[in-house]
Amino acid sequence: ERVVVLKDAGAQAIYGARAFYGVIEITTKKGGPGLHVKYDYLTGVHLPGKGPTGDLLDAKEYADLQWLIYRNDEYEEYHPIYGSSSEQAPTMPLWAGNTDWYSEMTRKATVAIHQFSLSGSSDHTAYMGSFGYHNEDGLLIHTYSKKYHLRFNSEATFLDDRLTLGENFTVSYRRKNDVLMSDENNPFLMGPYRSQSIIPVYMKQEVTGISGTFHEGDFGGTGIMSRMGNSSNVVADLIRNRHDYDNHMGFFGNAWLTVRLVKGLSFHSKYGGTYSTSYGIDYTQATYERAENQNTSYFMEYSGFIHTSLWTNTINYNAKYGSHTIDLVAGKETVKTGMSRNLYGLRLGYYTDDISFRTLSNGNTIIGAGSNYAKMFPLNSLFAGVNYNLNNKYIITINIRKDKLKTIFTPSQTRRDLKELYSSFSAAWKVGNEDFVKNIKWINDLTFRGSYGKTGNVYANWEYIKMLNLGFDGSIFNNHITVNFDWFTKESLDLLMAVEYPGSSQVVYLNSGSAKNSGIDFRIGYRNNWNSVGFNSNLTFTAYKNEIAGIARDIRFFDTGETRIGDVSRNQIGHPVSEFFGYTVTGLFQDYQEIAEAPSQSGAQPGFLRFANLDSDNEITADDRSVIGNPHPDFTAGLDLALTWRRFDLSAFFYLSKGNDIFNWTRWWTDFWPSFQGQKSKRLLYESWTEDNKDATVPKASGLSNFSTNTQLSSYFVEDGSYLRLKSLQLGYQLNEELLRKVHLSSVRIYLQAMNLFTLTNYTGMDPEIGSITGIDYGSYPNVRQFLFGLQVGIN
Repeated sequence: ERVVVLKDAGAQAIYGARAFYGVIEITTKKGGPGLHVKYDYLTGVHLPGKGPTGDLLDAKEYADLQWLIYRNDEYEEYHPIYGSSSEQAPTMPLWAGNTDWYSEMTRKATVAIHQFSLSGSSDHTAYMGSFGYHNEDGLLIHTYSKKYHLRFNSEATFLDDRLTLGENFTVSYRRKNDVLMSDENNPFLMGPYRSQSIIPVYMKQEVTGISGTFHEGDFGGTGIMSRMGNSSNVVADLIRNRHDYDNHMGFFGNAWLTVRLVKGLSFHSKYGGTYSTSYGIDYTQATYERAENQNTSYFMEYSGFIHTSLWTNTINYNAKYGSHTIDLVAGKETVKTGMSRNLYGLRLGYYTDDISFRTLSNGNTIIGAGSNYAKMFPLNSLFAGVNYNLNNKYIITINIRKDKLKTIFTPSQTRRDLKELYSSFSAAWKVGNEDFVKNIKWINDLTFRGSYGKTGNVYANWEYIKMLNLGFDGSIFNNHITVNFDWFTKESLDLLMAVEYPGSSQVVYLNSGSAKNSGIDFRIGYRNNWNSVGFNSNLTFTAYKNEIAGIARDIRFFDTGETRIGDVSRNQIGHPVSEFFGYTVTGLFQDYQEIAEAPSQSGAQPGFLRFANLDSDNEITADDRSVIGNPHPDFTAGLDLALTWRRFDLSAFFYLSKGNDIFNWTRWWTDFWPSFQGQKSKRLLYESWTEDNKDATVPKASGLSNFSTNTQLSSYFVEDGSYLRLKSLQLGYQLNEELLRKVHLSSVRIYLQAMNLFTLTNYTGMDPEIGSITGIDYGSYPNVRQFLFGLQVGIN
């Protein structure tokens, strides 16, 4: 029914430690007068597109690149795949494929969603129930997600509306088979960026390879011949894992009662919680096609549950005395989170890969089994709040909350009570209700407001946040234009941080970090109607500044963002979180004279990267590294547009991110020949530095791996990640109500929707919307175009 994001501390503080990561209040739909039956249907397709294929080499181009490297490095040999480098051109073997790995591993993914709801109410009761089914194919072959959910809520009043009883519960079931995207073995990196196109998905003839004999119909792989890298056949991986699954059953619900004691005074009690169970299997087959094979199959079976509970009791009092209105609330809350149990077993040595034999009792050797149990320790809280309103012009709100957590710290098993007091103050002046404003005809409403408060995170040993918000809301010109503005500053103190001391591998956890965020949120809306035409628009704008204020005593920075050649991001005092840190590329060395005149740089050659000498010591060293990029945008903006004409409606949503940098780690794999023997970019073949192409920005294609090529983090990998995307475009049509009543329908709406229809960006990676606050693109799951058809039916 309604989703509200509580941004200011005045609203968050009453939630205390639970509000550390923010607060979203969700109000579910309830039954209205009469009986209402609704059915919603949505179906469509996700189109994978071409992915990065257009930027990568086909099989013949890859061989040509090898010949270019021989010429650049002045090196001759007999290549095990392409023959003697003394030949004018490489020779392609008969077994060679020309595989577009992105196309082979993805598909047109369909989606179907059914939603049925029934609701109604009478004088003393209201109810609503719904059932939904969601079936969606993954973009990758053999991946999917199926979901079922059942929801119900109702409430009833008794004793002349002095007693209200109600409940709200949801049961959900999900079955899925998905892939991990957290490391460099994820399919979107392993396939297009790490697998040579010469490798066939399936063998078309018999070949004796380095890992064995390949027969027609076998999976192809890096074991066919040497110099094919160590990637896996992602199609084979997805096929072999097609029977893996993860099942999740979840229960969420609460029940409540409200007792109206006397006029203005009521008691409210609510108890609820969650209980979820999971069960899954993961079978990993032995492989034969890789240069580095998995030699034996193994099977893992796992299960677990987690339980949380929440019990809240409050006393509410509201009254009006002349021009004074007061609302009071006081309560006690007990939260229990994290009671869980997980079990797993792991066994290897299966004599068959038949799915019928995938149990823990059929393997030869148990190589792992275990369990863990986490006990809930209650967070007990007392809170109170007062809201005072004078003549609907001046509003003051004060909230206070005390949290107390009982917990046990291992290994000493000593009990420790953690306590903290939170408070907030907010005030608003409804200027629009003042007499001197009421006479200004074009101002319909104007409110100035501000708040200050403190929240925390008890589960991380008491981290704190102090927040200050100032802003205003207004509407003008007969409410055609609405404006909302917020300026905020947020200071996070005593952040629990895993800190590695410079020059040491020792990691310590300290409540010592601090960070500051400040910025603005702005929204302006316009709506109007002209006869049968209606228009509504909203423009939102957000800009913020992020800064690390402190880390730990004697520590001024720590690094994150792991890659094969070091950590990408440096977190240092006075700078934003996760800035990119490395060498600044000033260009490419053009000749040996330039190298002789430049500061000493290890591995320098014509066509290799030239780094800036920032400390002016005539030598490129680690001291010449600096900030080379910032993942935080200068600002983000969204534009909602809605147009109605008679029974037609058209809506669009645009999203803009401006000024953020992306560290494109995929270029390390594709723009440098020594970065594993995987796929390479067309840039490296056609746009790289040569004696005849000295204006190039792509380094010389070379087999050398050194300080001046691919072993250092540098600005070469940093790109502008700004983009403008049409996230949604929808066209709908409402059928004639008079005709519908003849067939006992109250409403029918059909619509067509396109998602991610176009994106404007200069980013060369697969998708600028990488879904990571670190700004590092390891090969992310792309946001692709979707085309959907929807049907909404109301039944009287």
